[in-house]
Amino acid sequence: MFWLWIILGGIGALFALFVFWSLLGLFSKRVRDFQLKATGTASHPLILSNQAAIESNMGRHEEALELSDRALQIDGNCKEAWYNRGVALVNLHRSQDAEKAFRQAIQIDERFWQSWHNLAALLQSLGRNQEADECMRQAVRLRTA
Repeated sequence: MFWLWIILGGIGALFALFVFWSLLGLFSKRVRDFQLKATGTASHPLILSNQAAIESNMGRHEEALELSDRALQIDGNCKEAWYNRGVALVNLHRSQDAEKAFRQAIQIDERFWQSWHNLAALLQSLGRNQEADECMRQAVRLRTA
């Protein structure tokens, strides 16, 4: 009986994970459909940036990068688009471009702690520990302020 419970529990967890990813994909499609119905085009930078975050969370980093770039074509000062561009670039192993994107988001809003945090993680992965430490301290300061 115990082994049956473990096997069914594992199957249940896999099923729950499958349902979660299916719903996330459906949500992503619904956001796109709503955006197109509401405006006739996908043209608001925050909507495009949020869509980029969803795509990146689903592992579709090329699509996330394209959406972030479209948002930045509309509004080059959209910190969220620069941040999501950086996240996509990190996942595409384009560290130099990711660093530039995170720094651009920080330049737009120096209180954007998420960019400080991800910049710190990126710099640490590149072995630039002193810079990473400074960025992480800034992220923590801003996050707790």
